[in-house]
Amino acid sequence: MITMDSAAFTDAEFTHKIFKKVLGLPEHYGMNLDALHDCLTEGKEQLVITNTDHAGEYYKLLRPVLIACAQENPDFIFSEEKGKKGGFFARLKRLFGKK
Repeated sequence: MITMDSAAFTDAEFTHKIFKKVLGLPEHYGMNLDALHDCLTEGKEQLVITNTDHAGEYYKLLRPVLIACAQENPDFIFSEEKGKKGGFFARLKRLFGKK
């Protein structure tokens, strides 16, 4: 199971970098929602998105794709949690040297 804090999904470029790194997407990953859809409908993963009541702006576009992937692929499980901050965003801040 992979947990991601939705507050990190501030823009397309950063969000796709996160998904590529965390999910280990292939080198040819297209860094867009269509490419993410293709990868998630072919793979097997359980993804929990936390802190959705404080989601970054790009999450509005990302969420419907994640829902569609879960509907199309029984091996992709997607769930959301409001108000629960995961350690994911804090780790990103440390990685990029932000406080």
